[in-house]
Amino acid sequence: MNIDHLLQAAKDAGQHRARPLASNFKVGAALEFTNGAILSGGNTEDRGKTVVGACAERNVLAAANNQMGPLSEYGIGGTVGWRRAAVWANTPGPITPCGICRDYMAATAVSPGAEVLSQCEGPSRSGFTIGELLPLAGRGPGGDVKEEIESWRLSGGRITQLPSSASDYLIARAMGAAGRSYRPPFSNEPISGAALLTENGQMHEGFLVIDATTRLGGTAISMAVRNALVGPVENTSRVVAVGLFTYGDVLRAPTGCDLQLLQEIRSKHGDVDVMFGCNTCAYKTTLDALLPHPFGRNDLGY
Repeated sequence: MNIDHLLQAAKDAGQHRARPLASNFKVGAALEFTNGAILSGGNTEDRGKTVVGACAERNVLAAANNQMGPLSEYGIGGTVGWRRAAVWANTPGPITPCGICRDYMAATAVSPGAEVLSQCEGPSRSGFTIGELLPLAGRGPGGDVKEEIESWRLSGGRITQLPSSASDYLIARAMGAAGRSYRPPFSNEPISGAALLTENGQMHEGFLVIDATTRLGGTAISMAVRNALVGPVENTSRVVAVGLFTYGDVLRAPTGCDLQLLQEIRSKHGDVDVMFGCNTCAYKTTLDALLPHPFGRNDLGY
């Protein structure tokens, strides 16, 4: 299928199959898979946007996994993966997938070079690769990002290595918080901790919590963000730096979901420093570098 047909399939899905009960924000997505199949769908929302709702991209990938799956994992194994995606939204300008969708899309793409195309109600279009939208997706064993860091650096990625995890105050605080992590016996997720520094100088810690429904828990960064929230987001002191520590030799970077949360409470002026490390190494970069062309409030007009 050519690009125009794929974009039209995304538009049709957004206009006729989206179910935005909590807003008038309609999104459609169409994905082309390695077996030639094209699947499309719209976003769904319940009234509270908390339980039933899902973005168009994840709805399509969930349907694909049920119909053709299991989908490949970072281009390895599985039945099929997607190689081109189109997104349409009833917005003035083209949007990009949110951080949560970038996680799922990176995990099921045939390669970091898989295309992501976007179109809006106007004539504007945009195009990226999933590797550009989420450069440190954790494609290595156990989610390790060391090889991605090297390839990203060679292509101009802004990242520097720190002497050690203990050399950075935020990572050291995150290391201490990690010891409070909770995970059930069936989970092999490495324990981790996070520390957020906000504009008012306060530090907020978080640690991995995995519960049976995944509604009470979250990643270390997401739990730290919860601790930082004071009433409405507008009344919360904005985050200016974050540290993440993961126990073991596997180096984890913040997930797309984590980065999207940080984007919501970031400082209005300036970037957010992001440090992450494990027992053997540590790195420093920024939110803008890890989540380029972010989906955010400007896309929704508020």
